[in-house]
Amino acid sequence: MERQKAIEIVGLTKTYKNQRGIRGMDLDVYQGDVFGLLGPNGAGKTTAMKVMTGMMAPDAGDVRIFGHSILTEYEKALANVGSIIETATSYPYLTAYENLKVVGRFYGMDDPKRIDEVLETCGILKYRNEKASNFSLGMKQRLGIAAAILPRPRLLVLDEPLNGLDVEGMVEMRNLVKRLAATESTTFFISSHLVHDVERTCDRIGVIFDGMLVRVDATEDLLRDHASLESFFMSEVDRHGKL
Repeated sequence: MERQKAIEIVGLTKTYKNQRGIRGMDLDVYQGDVFGLLGPNGAGKTTAMKVMTGMMAPDAGDVRIFGHSILTEYEKALANVGSIIETATSYPYLTAYENLKVVGRFYGMDDPKRIDEVLETCGILKYRNEKASNFSLGMKQRLGIAAAILPRPRLLVLDEPLNGLDVEGMVEMRNLVKRLAATESTTFFISSHLVHDVERTCDRIGVIFDGMLVRVDATEDLLRDHASLESFFMSEVDRHGKL
């Protein structure tokens, strides 16, 4: 049976005055994929995600999410999408629980059990009544993930989701991604410059360099040809220019 596309990116271009950005990106991500966009800082990862989630308009091209164009069907395209772009945001003078209650209202949800469920899933249930202003960067990141998964989105777009997490938090977040993909068929589009974490988390990988998507392949196929994802990545850097 043919796999259905969760994301279809066609000719996507967005450049800035300094000429950075993305150029002519074509990419298909299928439902159930845990897709990793791997590249150095400044390669265009966040730009691609901002355009995908409607935070900025492209110069050219389009993104279709579950068949709906972000340009002509914005609300339908993003109806089943959760995201964290750049940094997780929260209301500092509200508790973790209150923050998620606000998010729930936005989605028309009022389910205290679901709020506690996602707080537990993200490892911060014991801090449910603490104000977000007291949270460390890692705890704010966990709260952001909790907010993103609260409405049970079919697609999660996560920009550097392991930022600020300690080693234990990184392992827990990787396990969370794998669990949601396996049990709820959630599709993930994750950006990172952390090669080892992408290797452990993602089943398909795209490498972006200087705004260009230079390679897309299954992780297992890349590892069949290279000793590690790091050696593959460095070989791509050598081919396309030094960092």
